[in-house]
Formats: sequence, C-alpha cells, structure tokens
Amino acid sequence: MVEGHSLLVEFVEGFEELYYQRKTSRLHFCRQSLHALLHTGPEATRIGPGTYSSQWTMERMIGILGQEIRQPSNPFQNLSERGLRRARINALEKIIPDVAKKSPQPRISVDLGQGYTLLGSRDANVRFVNPIYIPPIRHYFASNGVQLEENWVPRLKRWARVELPTKQIVRTAWKENMRSGSVRISRNIMVSDVIQQGNYGEVQFFFRATFQDNETRGLALVSVYDPPDPDLLRDSSHALWVSLYRGNESLKVINITLISTCVAMVPFAKPPDGRFFVCEKMGLEIGYLGGSQEEDGDANDPDA
Repeated sequence: MVEGHSLLVEFVEGFEELYYQRKTSRLHFCRQSLHALLHTGPEATRIGPGTYSSQWTMERMIGILGQEIRQPSNPFQNLSERGLRRARINALEKIIPDVAKKSPQPRISVDLGQGYTLLGSRDANVRFVNPIYIPPIRHYFASNGVQLEENWVPRLKRWARVELPTKQIVRTAWKENMRSGSVRISRNIMVSDVIQQGNYGEVQFFFRATFQDNETRGLALVSVYDPPDPDLLRDSSHALWVSLYRGNESLKVINITLISTCVAMVPFAKPPDGRFFVCEKMGLEIGYLGGSQEEDGDANDPDA
C-alpha cells in the first residue's frame, strides 16, 4: 500500500509538472480523476477499497430498481418494496446457498471441487500421448510417489476446457490450434503457486489421473513462461511483466486447482520475437463476488 501510494503521488506530480506547469490556461488538464489518485491509498486505509464506497454501485442499483417499478400511482412505496424483496432474497441465498438459481451442469463435465469444473470437448477414448509430453508427466507421477517402469508410456483422455471459481473458462492449445481464422485465445493462465521458473503458463491440455488410495486429480500440462525481464519489471514499477515463451522446452504438469485466473499474453514486439507481456482482467475479483459468469462460446459444440 505504501509503495503504491508513493508511485501514484510520483505520477500525479510528474503529470502536473509536465503538462499543467501551474499555468491557469492549462488547468483543464488536471481532471478530478487524476487528483483522486492522491487519495486512493490513504482512503483505502481509512475506509477500505474504493469499490466499497464508490457511488457507481449505488447508481447501478438505483437503475435496476427503477426498471422494476410497476405501480406509477405509488412509485416510492413500490420502489421500497422492490428493494426490500431483493434484500431478503440476497440474504436468503447467502444463508441457504441451495435456493440460489444455478446454471445446469453441461452434459460432458466433471466437478473437481473447490469451484473447478472440467468441460468438454474430450477424447472419446484414452490414448498414448505425444512423446514430447512423456517426461513432464513421468516427473509429476514420480514426484508424487508413484513407482513407474522404465518403459512406461502414459495413456490418458484429454479435456479441452476448465471453468474456474472466478467463472472464467480456460481453454487449451490442443483445441484452439485446430481452429482457423480469428480465435480468441484463452489458454494462458496465472498460477497461485510458483511453477518452475514463473507464474504464468500456456495450457496444452487437461487430463485426469488416479493415484494411491484411489485419489483422482484434475491435472494440466502447461508450457511455463520464463521469469520476467528484470529491467523492464523494475523500470515499470512492477507493472510490465514481459516473459519469453519457450513452448515444449518448458513443459510441466500442475494440479488444476493451482490455476487462479485466465490471462492474456500479448506479443511484446513487432515483428514477434517470442516475448509476451501479461494482461490480467481488471475487476475480476469484484465480478467474482457479484456472481459474474463468462459467456461460454463453445456451448453449441457437439462435444461439449
């Protein structure tokens, strides 16, 4: 918090010195939103994050309740009743979650627990994996106490998608690389635990595996991005994370429950040189609290 406040103060002062220069003719450059940055840190310490005290949420709710008015002869009493009813429903859903409306479970899906769900499409049958995927899969099994024969080759059934607790849907290189034309890439992830060299990776495919005591886990084969460029990270005050993508040279198997969010990895240079910078979805935490759900563009897939 202290470091963030210092950076915001530095930015605002630099902006005013560069553009405003204490000239009344340039006063219009200093917008209220710019000055508000100076209060973000202190006010968050005093009354909590700005989202909790901002008027946008209240204004949105006023608009929603206003649309529900059905009694023009007595609009204020009608508005009061609609607000009271909504508050009661919200409280009831929090006290008894089972009464809340839930989307139907897709035909091909597996609930992994903790808010994670495997989604189709998937392989119809188990199959041998590509030889380049064998070492990271063997390493994961061996590191989890599984005794493997020297010539053991994994046979598994690949899954194409996973829904996260944030309601984002993570896809895979396996399926996205089959598509032609413009494809919305959503196979890059941020992991809640450090995997190999970095915190970001590209999912090749998902699969399930059974271990000792019949424990079945949902797993992901991930191509891990290199650690960020230290100079760019330092010069950008830790805002610009630029990593090198090494594809099949940095494969690792992780537990699906380690995936925290889906992110965008955007080419850093033109022409592309193998480096990508991270873009996380803004407001994701608040959207998750409000029950926001990502639209499933593969819902009409016959294998989904």
